Amino acid sequence: MKRKKASFDYMNEYLDQKYESYCSEILLDNIKIDTLPGNNFFGIKFSTLLDKILFVILYEYGKYEKCLEEIYIVIYDKLNRLGDKEVDFLYARCVDDLGSNEYDLFNFEDDFSSRKHRYIADEFIKIINQTVLDSLSDSNYSNEILKTYLKDLQVEIEDFSYGGPSKGDYNINNYWEEFCFQLQYGDGYLLEIILEDIESHLISKLKNVPIREIIFLYTTTDEFIYIDSYISNNPPLPEREDMIEHIVYKLLDEIKHLASRTYIPDFSSGEDWDDE
Repeated sequence: MKRKKASFDYMNEYLDQKYESYCSEILLDNIKIDTLPGNNFFGIKFSTLLDKILFVILYEYGKYEKCLEEIYIVIYDKLNRLGDKEVDFLYARCVDDLGSNEYDLFNFEDDFSSRKHRYIADEFIKIINQTVLDSLSDSNYSNEILKTYLKDLQVEIEDFSYGGPSKGDYNINNYWEEFCFQLQYGDGYLLEIILEDIESHLISKLKNVPIREIIFLYTTTDEFIYIDSYISNNPPLPEREDMIEHIVYKLLDEIKHLASRTYIPDFSSGEDWDDE
């Protein structure tokens, strides 16, 4: 029994390597006009299919369906150039239980044969989507844009109209200082009000930023880092509103961390700015 399991594990590993290799060829081979109609996409010529996919996701998000059609064209062209035995072997990945006797993986009826390409293509799409997501998350721009948004957010909070509960009682000059004070020394209730104000501001702001910034910010969130449930989506990302929701959580966590490390006197204990 252990030997049988080891054999299936080996075949699965070998299948994974096959898929990874073919997907790499599909994504990184130079685009050739004769195999990919519409190479001059939006007036731009791309060196590889991966470059084209990343461009469309970041700059022409609403036209991804057209790009997806081209991805399938390339995949089907690849499968049509493979031998029948290789295609049959690739199809083994599409069967949930490789040890099941329900399917004879290498003896298909002719009317079923054409469906194998679709199942295999869908597996290719998942790997391609993961490669696209990895490429997006590897960009240094993601962390840079996060830092920029946090810096801007602090300035924006400072500029919030301020008539906070501590004004007049303590030497607090703006909304940011009130936020820092309530976070470090407050009783919680007033802090919740401040966080609601910041959250509302972020939601309003993010509704109007370009999709590429939303995507790059989303790649910094825990949702993106730890959950891979979107690799079957096309494009492989949640809806814009869902991305914004997780970006807001991320920015709130980061701005709270920044505020917790910003010096603010404990005015309630008699401290003042001169005591720093």
